[in-house]
Amino acid sequence: MSHHLVIATVTETLAQIVRDAVQPLVPGVEVTTGVPGREEQTGAARVNIVLYQTLPNAAFRNARTPAAPGADAAPTRHQLALHLNYLVSFHGAVERLVAQQLLALTVMAFHANATIGREHIQRAITAAHSGYLDGSDLAEQQPIITLSALGLSLDELVKVCALTQQAPFAPAIAYQCSVVLRGG
Repeated sequence: MSHHLVIATVTETLAQIVRDAVQPLVPGVEVTTGVPGREEQTGAARVNIVLYQTLPNAAFRNARTPAAPGADAAPTRHQLALHLNYLVSFHGAVERLVAQQLLALTVMAFHANATIGREHIQRAITAAHSGYLDGSDLAEQQPIITLSALGLSLDELVKVCALTQQAPFAPAIAYQCSVVLRGG
């Protein structure tokens, strides 16, 4: 098992979903997963996805992994259940409203993939630069991964943007990925 790759695999899967949605329609757009910096001031088209908070999923925190079909043993392993909160920001030429175009494409892609399937996860693992996700078994674990927009107030959004060093202002939206995995 490769639990140490789980969160990185989820992040890269989100990035791959966005790449698939925006790159065919917005030439030269880049999708990144790091803390945003000052380079966004250039006007280059970019979608940035940053993990800003990880929380336990209380509903599944003490649940146990079911025993394999046909196994006599009682379930013994606890599940790993997390909420991963992401800030997705959008950058691009102001005069062409590129950031708003990227926002719309991303929201539609996330809506269409509210439950993230095995094929998306495997594609992200395969596409990861330098093979840094090689060994991730998230796709084989039959994960339950759901994706939903978070309704942050303006005050909460300002705090998250300050936390993630989001500067200068860029359109942004927060999403939550809920992941439930078998224990290890």
